[in-house]
Amino acid sequence: MPGPVVQELLSGIREVPQFEKIKAILLRGYPVVVATLADHLLAADVINRCRRKGIVASHGDALIAALALN
Repeated sequence: MPGPVVQELLSGIREVPQFEKIKAILLRGYPVVVATLADHLLAADVINRCRRKGIVASHGDALIAALALN
């Protein structure tokens, strides 16, 4: 699972016990995928392709898409 996805899943959880429970499940069940230079280059390409079609994509979402594609 990409690191930014882990961050998004855990962000906003108000209760510490719930945060810790979900964190344990994520860390136990899914390896964290670290972005490489190739992933960042592909993410930039994803953003540029989206912009040419009038679609706005965030850098985080483009990186997650690049990790999934690679």
